[in-house]
Amino acid sequence: MFCENCGKNIGDASVCPFCNYGADPTPVEPTPPAYTPTPVEQATPAYNPTPAEPAAPTYTPASNDAPTPPAYQSSYPYQQQMPDRPAPQPYPLGSSIPTPTDTPKKSKKKILIPVIIGIVVLLIGGGVAAFFLTAPMRSYNHAMGLKEEGNYDEAITEFTELGDYSDSADQITDCKYLKAKKMLSDKKFEDAIKAFEKLGSYKDSKDQITAANYGIAQKLLDDGEYKDAKSAFNALGDYKDSADKIKYCDYMIAKDMITSDPSTAISAFEKLGTDYEDCAQLIKDAKMSYCKKNKNNYNTTTYKYLTELVKAKYTGAAALYKELYTWRLTKVFWNTDNTNNLISSKKTTISNKNDIVLHFSLEGGKPNESVLVYYTLVWTSGKVERDHYDKPSRNYTLTLKTDGTGTIKVALFTSTKQKLGTYSIKVTN
Repeated sequence: MFCENCGKNIGDASVCPFCNYGADPTPVEPTPPAYTPTPVEQATPAYNPTPAEPAAPTYTPASNDAPTPPAYQSSYPYQQQMPDRPAPQPYPLGSSIPTPTDTPKKSKKKILIPVIIGIVVLLIGGGVAAFFLTAPMRSYNHAMGLKEEGNYDEAITEFTELGDYSDSADQITDCKYLKAKKMLSDKKFEDAIKAFEKLGSYKDSKDQITAANYGIAQKLLDDGEYKDAKSAFNALGDYKDSADKIKYCDYMIAKDMITSDPSTAISAFEKLGTDYEDCAQLIKDAKMSYCKKNKNNYNTTTYKYLTELVKAKYTGAAALYKELYTWRLTKVFWNTDNTNNLISSKKTTISNKNDIVLHFSLEGGKPNESVLVYYTLVWTSGKVERDHYDKPSRNYTLTLKTDGTGTIKVALFTSTKQKLGTYSIKVTN
């Protein structure tokens, strides 16, 4: 059964539960009439025992005026469904129509504004709280950024201000470690060593100190401070190529001593080996330097070195060998006294009434070598005599007597037929 007032299905009820139709005529606040759309003619649908969902309303504008509302299709077959809003309830004749009291509705804006304000306050409050609560985190992240950029001093300052937040203490230590490594890469070795020493056993700080000491030794080597560099590399033991660096220091030290201390240089080069660098050539250079400093034919070492150098065709060795080991005469002069070997007693003219004495000294030869001296004598008359000394010596005298006048000549030779020289004296009455 359907309500005669609202048209809704109320079953067997005598009073409509939707619009209260059929109850005692108690005045009911009238419901404003609902907008009733003009129905549009539709084809009668085929019978379907299962109620279909109502189709979406379609608005077809009739003209430029207000659009014509769509027709309402009932969900029940063959019957149009009435609108849900109840129609105005009729009142009995003679009864007065109650005047509705308008109850003003609260404005949605007035309700929303306080709500929005509250939400904003909550959000702002929460944001402020979050800002202050996350401040350490933001400072920490900023400090980490400084660390990654290599600004270690600034990072250390910010981590220090964070106190015991997170792992700030560990980050400070790590920043100091990275700062020390930067010093090492910048060749600030002394500063790096001090920084790593303060870090103690942190990470590989001890190894980094060794690396810094190696850098110091290398710098000394590069600056030509070979003795100090050698000491520094010695202190490093077998670190990296320290042994090779020590050997190179010995090589450079020896090179510096070729002129000043050739004997030590020769020993150093021989210890390094002739296959190390150019030691074979430097040994020859040092030996030549020694021979020039010890230009003495009696020195067996000089003779040994010069013999080797002549054999090796070292430049200048043959000339020096000839200078030292070729027999030659020195202090050759004439006087009248065979015991007076002072060159200041030299005479150029001697009377035939005195002894005529030739003084000369023999130098040269190999160490400990001796040689006999031969001579050819030409008298004032032109007579020639040949003779020699009975034993080798370094200092000689030849005493002559003559009653003639003129020039006496004496030519001197070695037993190996090397001519030493010819000397003459003028004889007068």
